[in-house]
Amino acid sequence: MPETTLDLVPSSQTVRIGRNVTVFLHVSGLTPAAIDPAVRKVDIDVTYGDPKKILRFRSAVFGPHLGDPADPAQSNINVRDSQGFVAVRAESLLTASQLGALQHRAVTLVAVKFKARKKGTVVVSGDLSLLQDQSGNDLISAHGPVGSATITVVKRKRDLPPSFS
Repeated sequence: MPETTLDLVPSSQTVRIGRNVTVFLHVSGLTPAAIDPAVRKVDIDVTYGDPKKILRFRSAVFGPHLGDPADPAQSNINVRDSQGFVAVRAESLLTASQLGALQHRAVTLVAVKFKARKKGTVVVSGDLSLLQDQSGNDLISAHGPVGSATITVVKRKRDLPPSFS
């Protein structure tokens, strides 16, 4: 039986100044028993300890596996931003059967978008407080760190890795 894991993906990105960059909270290894009922609530704190202000927080939205992020009848998301820290509380308003149709063994829960402001490197990390199903049951027993993602901001196009040029 696969272990349920939470990660920030991709784990490493390079972006030019002025461009947007997105980090996703992704849960994988869900078993059919674990997704019936499906993932409904997530509460995560995303830290981008950034004293040089390399990144600026832009937005946080539900992933597509929790309903349409643009439809307030399908989702409720509360985002609190403080320099270097974003608290995301998200809850799907869909029924368990609607969520079950959207979700599989791997689910993107939240997308957090930043704007690259200055050259440098920032480590983005997450701390999970809550991952629950439709009935309020915890879907993962261990709460806490969910990994990290490194974002490198470069000044010129030629500084990007070859696959980005």
